[in-house]
Amino acid sequence: MKKILNYIILGIFIATAYSCDEDATGNSVNYVTFEDTSFAFGVDIGSSSTNDIKVYAGNITGSDRTFSVVVDTDASSLDPAAYTVPSSVTIPGGSNEGALTVQISDTNISAGGETLVLALASTTEAFTSGPITLNVTQVCPTNEVSLLINFDDYAGETSWEITQGGSVLFSGDGYTGGSFSTTFCLDNGTYEFTIFDSFGDGICCAYGNGSYTLNLGTTVLASGGSFGASETTSFTLP
Repeated sequence: MKKILNYIILGIFIATAYSCDEDATGNSVNYVTFEDTSFAFGVDIGSSSTNDIKVYAGNITGSDRTFSVVVDTDASSLDPAAYTVPSSVTIPGGSNEGALTVQISDTNISAGGETLVLALASTTEAFTSGPITLNVTQVCPTNEVSLLINFDDYAGETSWEITQGGSVLFSGDGYTGGSFSTTFCLDNGTYEFTIFDSFGDGICCAYGNGSYTLNLGTTVLASGGSFGASETTSFTLP
């Protein structure tokens, strides 16, 4: 009788353990979601960048689970030619985390950035979360140089250029007043910055207190305001 009772207890223990294991690794999934509702996605200027977007499930199962991914083109501003998004994401067996590998190239990305909105397709296996918005911006992988010009009373007389080996890389003119700022992404090397005044009296100080500054971070590469028809400064990066 005692032996029979032990068998009964052992059977109950095995059944309970199996049930608990099935709860931990069963096929049911209560939800699947992106890692967040937004993601900052920087793209190297003139190149492309790749990032893994994490996807999480509500539990762990013993087999792989695959979920469809769709691009919300109506809500996205990024040029379709700029991105490569897989049509699905897989969460491996034994894990509750998967990765969606997204590649974006520097194609028609405006200065203010673009958006790419991704969603998990509805499924009978799980509740799916809301979409994730990739906020896509250009980033400089080398030297980001900034230019600030505060014009005098005759902004239309001012123009400028950045050259390397005699070739003009960047330039600007046709201003109407106030100030102007911009940034450039420059490789290591030696460059020349030249600012011009068509009247020949610079931008300071007879007709307003104009000035210009060319910076690499907090390092001043060129600056001034009081010159004649032009002023040229050579600088080397880094």
